[in-house]
Amino acid sequence: MSGRATGPLLVLCLLFVGSACQGPSAQPPDARSPEPQPSAGAAAGPVPDFAILDEVRWHASLATLAPGLPPLLTRILGVAAIEEDDGPYEDGSLIWMRDYHPMLVRQANGETRTVAYLAQSQARTTLLNRRRIGEARHALADQQVPLIHENGNLVTNGRLVFVSDRILEENAAERTDAALGASGYRPRRDIIVLPSLPLEETQHVDVWLMFIDERTLIVPQVHEEGVARLTPDERPGAEAVATFLDTQARALARRGLRVVRLPMLPPIIVPANDASQEPRDSEALFLTPANGLLIAHGGKRVVVLPEFDMQALAPHLDDLQHAYERAWEAELAAHGWTVEFVDGTNLVRQLGLVRCVTAPFPQILRSSPPR
Repeated sequence: MSGRATGPLLVLCLLFVGSACQGPSAQPPDARSPEPQPSAGAAAGPVPDFAILDEVRWHASLATLAPGLPPLLTRILGVAAIEEDDGPYEDGSLIWMRDYHPMLVRQANGETRTVAYLAQSQARTTLLNRRRIGEARHALADQQVPLIHENGNLVTNGRLVFVSDRILEENAAERTDAALGASGYRPRRDIIVLPSLPLEETQHVDVWLMFIDERTLIVPQVHEEGVARLTPDERPGAEAVATFLDTQARALARRGLRVVRLPMLPPIIVPANDASQEPRDSEALFLTPANGLLIAHGGKRVVVLPEFDMQALAPHLDDLQHAYERAWEAELAAHGWTVEFVDGTNLVRQLGLVRCVTAPFPQILRSSPPR
């Protein structure tokens, strides 16, 4: 990776206090030394998905695309499940609340701050800042950084931060370096830039990475039994996805992480849902359980995973999908998480899933009285 990466990574590195920051390397991932592991009591750093939550928010239009999800969240969270609307904006992308949800960073004293960035549309930017400024009970300090970003492209274990190379493509160095230098930004070693998943259009890491605790990371695995059921035209892409996931899982394990492999269907090729956005005849759907929502709240630890109407999407893979759901359910139960399934068929046709449409706020931890 070239010097173009410097600006975006410096922006991120400033945010994640108490981290050990690593920028891109010319070496292949397998050649890097293992990363230091977080201590059990570490508080400072980006807030992970498995953190205890105060509440989860979703967009009002979710009731149309995934009608089973709002009542499920309400059953799990009670009054901490909150519906938001987009006010005067008519922007269909606002349903993907994760992508314009603030970054959440816990400081060494336990206080949490929200960090806003540059979103992909004016409506998203406005709502992101409104959420950042308006949620004072969730964040005792806020900040805005000159970084084009979608928060689906960020996964963390509370210390290490994983993003795809999309963040480098969208942020040229000249856009950020001057502001960073003036602000005294200094690089650390906590940002790990991963290549983008083949065929996958969002280029978000939450399609294929799910941390369930500080050390345990789930990386899906595409098996030959699924690839063998595809057409000859579909198989090369599926094989590339399988090879990518296997390679990245091995590299992540070499960092000292406990990598769990759970089965996922190969991507299925379907007619494009909306050719007006980017003209094309077909698109790849990733029916990935990794894009689930972890909810630790009120003494419960629940993972909401997507399930699918396979008769509508890919009847020839129906039995495998059901078997794979049971495998995820059993493995997560072994780690202390209860699984709830919700229909994600309409969401995946829009190239998103459960994590994409939810905006969680963590429980505030303080080591001193509020200011």
